[in-house]
Amino acid sequence: MSKPVPLSVWVFAGVDPSGGAGITQDLRVLSSLGLAPRAFPTALTVQNIREVRNVHPVSPSIFREMICALGEVERPAGLKIGLLPDALADVAADAIREWCQGIPVVLDPVFRFGSGDHFHDPKAFLGLARRLFPFSEIVTPNLPEAEILLGRSIPGDKDALVDAAGEIRERFRPAAVYLKGGHGEGLRKIDVCVDERDLLVLDHPEVRLPGLHGGGCTLASLILGFRVRERGQRISDAAVKARKLFQESLRWEGEREGGHRRTLEDYFSRPFLYQGP
Repeated sequence: MSKPVPLSVWVFAGVDPSGGAGITQDLRVLSSLGLAPRAFPTALTVQNIREVRNVHPVSPSIFREMICALGEVERPAGLKIGLLPDALADVAADAIREWCQGIPVVLDPVFRFGSGDHFHDPKAFLGLARRLFPFSEIVTPNLPEAEILLGRSIPGDKDALVDAAGEIRERFRPAAVYLKGGHGEGLRKIDVCVDERDLLVLDHPEVRLPGLHGGGCTLASLILGFRVRERGQRISDAAVKARKLFQESLRWEGEREGGHRRTLEDYFSRPFLYQGP
């Protein structure tokens, strides 16, 4: 009996030469869930695990050509968007309209890199949200990004996060908002996921990992992966499974093995992780 052909998913994201974040990590995570990711680089970054020194966007015409060339021969089962220069926002929106109707689109908006270096200014970040959030099934801002979107500070408690996620959904019109509260105070962190039907509150212990690299990419790719693999489930179900697996990977990174500090790269480089239908 032949094996089923893996479902194709598209990824729009930047190239991180260190390999721990960006499009490389997206491909690694999605492959670990038994999917067949296709890579559309949006920018070349000059960075290491400590700092981002420069970002060189791909030209809009080349980005469009890559999408059209592959779109003519296959349609994706899902799309994950990560680092996206402002100049490519309209091309990405056109691609969703042309090739990605009716499939899960997960957008992980990037205002600044994990190193703390800025990628967008607030005006450009808001412009990207207005253009792309309405086409997204799920957007996954963290707490600082939510504050830029709403133009105000947001406490890290449950009620404030729920209100903020709902306000982002109402203002920018994605189908769902998964708001990551990891930047909040306290030893326990709260994420919330809000869509038309459900309100999900996820409480999890803080895992202290100095220099964590690629966490946002990893979680967003996991959410997309579970949405694609189990299309009949609710968004909140996919979010629960993604957060659980992400939490396991953080604990894995926090350990050492044979003198080596294990990373998210190591975790998702293991044999096929997906356990489901």
